[in-house]
Amino acid sequence: MKLRFWAAFVALGILMLQGSAVAGNEKGNGGIVVTCSFNGSPSIDSIRLLDFYEAKVLREIDYDFGPGNLTMMDKVHYALNRLSRLDPARAQKYLEQADQFLANTRFIDSAILPDTNDYGFVPIPAGCTFQQLAVQRQPQFPEDKLYLINKLLWNALDADSAAGLILHEIVYGEALHLGQTTSVNARYLTSIISSAKVNSFSGVEYLQILKDVGFAGPINPPFGWVSDPIILENACAGSKYSSDLNRYIFGSVPGLKFQIGNDLPTWLNFEEGKLSGAPLPSDIGKASFAVGVLSGEVGAVTRVEISVIKCDVAQTVTLHAQADRALKVNVAALLFTTGATNTFSIVSGPSWLSITASGVVFGTPKAADVGTNYMQLQIRKPDGTTTQNKLVVFVAAP
Repeated sequence: MKLRFWAAFVALGILMLQGSAVAGNEKGNGGIVVTCSFNGSPSIDSIRLLDFYEAKVLREIDYDFGPGNLTMMDKVHYALNRLSRLDPARAQKYLEQADQFLANTRFIDSAILPDTNDYGFVPIPAGCTFQQLAVQRQPQFPEDKLYLINKLLWNALDADSAAGLILHEIVYGEALHLGQTTSVNARYLTSIISSAKVNSFSGVEYLQILKDVGFAGPINPPFGWVSDPIILENACAGSKYSSDLNRYIFGSVPGLKFQIGNDLPTWLNFEEGKLSGAPLPSDIGKASFAVGVLSGEVGAVTRVEISVIKCDVAQTVTLHAQADRALKVNVAALLFTTGATNTFSIVSGPSWLSITASGVVFGTPKAADVGTNYMQLQIRKPDGTTTQNKLVVFVAAP
């Protein structure tokens, strides 16, 4: 395989975005290359897999298939072995398909494959065009092959680009199985798998990429997050904070393992799904970070949001109780307040509810109290200032 690359091909693409820009009709199932002919030459001066051209020009992602002396298939194995750290099941599945790629391919001599128009919006330099290198379709008859490839363009590829095409078609095959109708997501995932970026990803970051491209896992997962994002209760600057993410997971799968993204706020500690910490006034604002749960080869990822607020503001605490059963809750631990020796008192509320000076609410509701009960609390700080907060207690029937 031979390839004549124009030395400034990618740089030219970046500088000439005012050149051709093609928007496809978002349907199709094929591998595409960007070919360029400069100075009016009828021959192809450069050819590049669209996945890699797009990744470099639009996202500054470079492919890495290992040493230059590796064969095309060795380069495919190099990339997938790198992927196996994060996704062993998918890497093995792709390896098996890659090893059968040539056996499942028919090379077409001197033929122009129909344009599948599935590339979406991609700017290319003047003098360049898209050409259909490969078409993927399910065999209808015994003699049919899964892949049809333009032999002339294939022979112009170097080993890196050929390896990239193989990965593209395998990834795109999974995208088609998932019901996707364009190659946009498959191209992005191919460019990621083909790059050294895989070496630096955490499990959570990789799961987020799969989610972004619609490869988030099984359609009916045995477990997962109840929502995305998960919006936790507010934290108060200057006070201790804690929360448990385990309550936001559905499914009873033993041995779940958590992975946290690199964007966890510095004031938060994370251990087995439990969050704790004490934000400072400088942390006021919204914090957002990625969290994943894994069970063997299956995972789910979500984003968690926590707002750090100024402490001395009116807040509402909601509790649940049952008639004829004693209730005792340390409300001081639920309200975000500053001051080491705050004093709590009742402004108004039902007769069955009481509160200690330290902030412990207690009492036993009766059948007549079933429903929503309200209590207005006052907190007096050591400096004499006060804030009032609302306590809502939902009482269920006995």
